[in-house]
Amino acid sequence: FNRVAGNISNINLIKTALSNIDGDIDWYASDSETRRHYDFEEGWSASSSIKKPDNHLNIFTDVSFNKSTKVKSTRLDTWLNNNDQISDIDIMWVDVNGGEREFIEGALNTLQNRVKYLYIEFNGVQGKKLYEDCLTADGIKDKLECFEELGIYNFMGNFGNIFLKNINKD
Repeated sequence: FNRVAGNISNINLIKTALSNIDGDIDWYASDSETRRHYDFEEGWSASSSIKKPDNHLNIFTDVSFNKSTKVKSTRLDTWLNNNDQISDIDIMWVDVNGGEREFIEGALNTLQNRVKYLYIEFNGVQGKKLYEDCLTADGIKDKLECFEELGIYNFMGNFGNIFLKNINKD
């Protein structure tokens, strides 16, 4: 952290996964020799998830998921209830590799009442889901009825990002 961010005093790193559970959850660690960008990233390929891989293994054949472990998880709603110094959130960027459903379910109050804009990854397009039971862009919009789509980026027909605006936070 210090190597990347320098000496910034107003950033706190919290070692927890965000999901719909306050407690321990399964974590599926990915690895790929070809997707590492820095020497300190041993065992990191940007594909690890709280969800088991599905079509991911067919699309990204250089990525493997060889181990799972238990990690601490927190619902964002729980965390914010315990840290009430944060009132409104202008924009939230969420990249949870297939765990969008769990993230949204654990953050629904926060998203509906505190977040103006949401930029969130989706991992399923036309039945091609990278992770088991992950949401498509339409699935995310169905769960977040108070948000409207502003734009979408679809990558390789399998996943992408959707930019949403909370219609109740004008």
